Amino acid sequence: MNKFKRKLVGDIKKELAQEKEQEKLQEKYKVDPDVLIVEKSNMAKFLLRSIGRIIQTSAVITLLIFAAIGILSLVYPETREGLYKIYEQIMQELQQFF
Repeated sequence: MNKFKRKLVGDIKKELAQEKEQEKLQEKYKVDPDVLIVEKSNMAKFLLRSIGRIIQTSAVITLLIFAAIGILSLVYPETREGLYKIYEQIMQELQQFF
């Protein structure tokens, strides 16, 4: 019995989500509420979404690498000294630039 209730609730949630999506699409395309709008994905949308996900994933990986470098530089004194010297040089160059 419980299995059937879950399926029923899931079906109702899907139906409500589809109704909300239809309302958004009808407002977007300014169509009569009686019309059912079916948006088909095309290659351009697929490529843009894929490229966006790739960029997002690469940005997360880059941030994780920078975080790991920062933690390692705090843990090991030799690395910390080297990064501190580089930081001082960058600050001196920025002061000379401005």
